[in-house]
Amino acid sequence: MKTAIAPAGNGLQKGLPHATHYRWVVLAIGIMFYMVNHADRANFGVVLPYIKKEYFLTNLQAGSVASFFFLGYAVSQIPAGLIMGKIGARLMTSLSIFFFSAFTFLIGTSPGPTAMKIYRFGLGLGEGPSWIGGGTILKTWFPHREQATATGILMASSQISAVLVPPVCVAIMLHWGWRMVFYSFAIPGIIISAIWYILVRNRPEESSFCNDREREYIGESSLEARSQEDPQEKSMGWVDTVIRVRRGMKALDTNSQVFRSWNIWAIAIVTFFTSTVMYGMMTWVPSYLVTERHLTMIRMGWLAAVPFLGGFIGIAGGG
Repeated sequence: MKTAIAPAGNGLQKGLPHATHYRWVVLAIGIMFYMVNHADRANFGVVLPYIKKEYFLTNLQAGSVASFFFLGYAVSQIPAGLIMGKIGARLMTSLSIFFFSAFTFLIGTSPGPTAMKIYRFGLGLGEGPSWIGGGTILKTWFPHREQATATGILMASSQISAVLVPPVCVAIMLHWGWRMVFYSFAIPGIIISAIWYILVRNRPEESSFCNDREREYIGESSLEARSQEDPQEKSMGWVDTVIRVRRGMKALDTNSQVFRSWNIWAIAIVTFFTSTVMYGMMTWVPSYLVTERHLTMIRMGWLAAVPFLGGFIGIAGGG
């Protein structure tokens, strides 16, 4: 005999407990770790003028040191996604946060550019799985109709970090030197890796902080939203013709289908070009402002943060 369940969002039946809202706690923890994650990659560009001076690096040599992060970041993501499918996002993400924080600390100990390249590569290896884990958790913890909003908030948090990093790095460097930047930035990540593992679960069903009412809401809202989706979405006219839009496409069920999907490859290509611009600015704008525009470190710190303020507005609004 089936038990009728009151529709989520239409009021609770008398005597039933109120739904928890623990998914928003999960999002808040995700915001903290995304901010730390982005800060640990953004701080290098701000510190780079000091590193170039101490190690007598040319721009080409400095670019080589900076690039080792992206090499590690690139090679770790596909294996991380496959492994995460086996062990879950909770454990993988917690380990990822811990390791990229440890390598952030090690960068501050670098005796020379060779060691810094190795540690930057390790930082990239550590950071690669964390973004995948954050997105995976949101997919399971939020109902379908809330996922875009939650994703927008989560992604926008990285821009908040990019806004705060330049002035914070400058303040630390002026008082304690550039190495202290990496020591200081490593500590929050190690703490958050433990918080993530303790408080976040792969699915709402595994969390004691999430009650049955919230689990029902997450599941029922997702099914309801999908059932109400119109497969004949609005046409964009000639644009749809040019890009050969197909309606009613089936979900990708296997890794093989993912690798053969033009949609996936198109997203990857777009991400490649947008990342080139974003990380190029993040790495080189501080050095440009100091060496070519002859700004003081304090003025550089504030001006380097401005583009990412626009990024925060755009990403949050897009979500």
